[in-house]
Amino acid sequence: MNLEQQYRKARARGWQAKWAIQHARTQIEWEKAEAEGLVRLRVKPDEIASLDDLLGDCFNPEVNTNIHPARLERERKQEIQRINDYGVWGIVGEYKCECCGQWTQADSVWGFVGDDWTDSGYDSDVMQATLDELKKGQ
Repeated sequence: MNLEQQYRKARARGWQAKWAIQHARTQIEWEKAEAEGLVRLRVKPDEIASLDDLLGDCFNPEVNTNIHPARLERERKQEIQRINDYGVWGIVGEYKCECCGQWTQADSVWGFVGDDWTDSGYDSDVMQATLDELKKGQ
């Protein structure tokens, strides 16, 4: 995908123009470095996430007083089912060390249900941090 296509895709998801262009530029730069075998994004199971971490106050009727408690409970059960069905994941950005050829972790973020990390903005943050670390080592 070219820059314009990446930008339009992000805008279609409702991203503000400033963030959409930044995301698009990162995606293009990432694709080039990835094709050269210099960076990679690994998806790993999040083995320490808890329901308290994942759900927070989203379904708490004391916090969400404008939503009927029965609806909150129904949506809470649906989210727990989604967690059970799709698992909880983290993404890890790594770059290849120019000197030794070993993969080095640059950044990571955790607590995504299924593939919710995709095009979340967090993915491009990890990608950009990884690209920045790659540049420092060159």
